[in-house]
Amino acid sequence: MNAGALWRLLVIMVAVAEIAASIALVYCASRPLIVFQGSVKGWVSTTSYQVVVLGQPVDSQIYDYVRFMSVLIFLAAGLAIVFSFTALYSLLSPRWQRVTIPGIFASSLILLVALSITQALVKLILFEARHIEIKSVRTSAGLIEFPREKIILTQVYGLVTGKPLLILVLLSIIASAYVLYALPEEQGTTEAKRHI
Repeated sequence: MNAGALWRLLVIMVAVAEIAASIALVYCASRPLIVFQGSVKGWVSTTSYQVVVLGQPVDSQIYDYVRFMSVLIFLAAGLAIVFSFTALYSLLSPRWQRVTIPGIFASSLILLVALSITQALVKLILFEARHIEIKSVRTSAGLIEFPREKIILTQVYGLVTGKPLLILVLLSIIASAYVLYALPEEQGTTEAKRHI
């Protein structure tokens, strides 16, 4: 396998890895990260939430902020997918490689930022979840004690905070940096260098 074929294969692998990481981020952003059981019931994802305390829905400014900030995750994933597909297209049309291949490196950096934002939002979600509780309610009949709510972390939480997605993004950064570094020179510039 010559260097050009190896380079093309690496571009394809990086683009596929970035598309997979983007889809994983969108999936994680739209699925519940935590589930409440006990005196508090409901679930929370980065895009929406439903928390019910004693049969009454509860609004949370922090969860509303998380939902607003989750737009950045979708924008980053969308950009990464677009840059990856344009890099794949540039393999068919070599004249566009100088323009599109730097985009694949940029999209890997964008994915790292998106993953960092997602992890920060997940920490914020968990922080707020730990502060929603009902210890007791005083009624005319006396004091009613409620059992402590249970916070269940879903598998999506493990995917976002775990290492596999981070490793995939970091490997795509390293590989895309090499792809950018080893970008084949344009046909005209190599011929001009030979004549000099």
